[in-house]
Amino acid sequence: YGVRYSMLFNPYAADNTIMVFDPEAFNPALGNDPCNGLLQVPGETFCQDAGFSGGIEGPNRSLYPEDRNNFAPRLGVAWDPTGAAKSVLRAGLGVFYVRERLSPGLNIGGNPPFRVLRTGIRKLDSAEEPCPGCFANSSGVPTAGREQRAAIPHNWQWNVMFQHELLRNTTLEVGYVGNKGDDLLKTHDANQVRVGDRNNNGIQDRIEYARLGPGIASAVRPFGIFGDNRITLWDHAGESMYHSLQSQVISRFGRGSHFQASYTLS
Repeated sequence: YGVRYSMLFNPYAADNTIMVFDPEAFNPALGNDPCNGLLQVPGETFCQDAGFSGGIEGPNRSLYPEDRNNFAPRLGVAWDPTGAAKSVLRAGLGVFYVRERLSPGLNIGGNPPFRVLRTGIRKLDSAEEPCPGCFANSSGVPTAGREQRAAIPHNWQWNVMFQHELLRNTTLEVGYVGNKGDDLLKTHDANQVRVGDRNNNGIQDRIEYARLGPGIASAVRPFGIFGDNRITLWDHAGESMYHSLQSQVISRFGRGSHFQASYTLS
């Protein structure tokens, strides 16, 4: 028996040039301000320096809370029920924490005001601007965020296994193995058209969007003020469950040779 403690710190940018979209930080009064709903590193003023009204202080340099409650207890048991050294019953239980991949931290570098979009039209036979104002710069809209809940993916693993010596140097093993995943990293679209009638016109929003398309995004998307755009939000809402019956026969013979047959039902 024992316990393991893990400190798995969140990644951050050396120059602090990251922004995270937080639905709770969105202020309808700021409209389509490119920094509306964004969290920035404490002490930084990137949004304000760019002339935007949004952008509030996040919890730390990584822009999402640190999880420091990562205690992982372990327990193992082995028992010879007959005392004849021919059979053994084993069982184990433990928690295992997972170091997260960097994908969420890489995506948030593309939020305003660090990205400038230049759009417009021009003629095929010339690189000259065809008309005054045909080209325009834009800081875009929020596209990536993180939930503001401290969590690290982890698994509960447990097993019960019975091993018996059938013949000399030949053993049979049969057991149950389980694995439950909690707080697993996943994504969803924070700006997805949801079930219901957001604009109260008597038509289900998803049906209306399917019929009319991006033109009604502002009326049916939660953050439609930013247009018909996806806002990828990383969270820890993922779960998993695994059950299995595992068995094997191993027979050793000669000098280092053996026969093994295994079967798993999961």
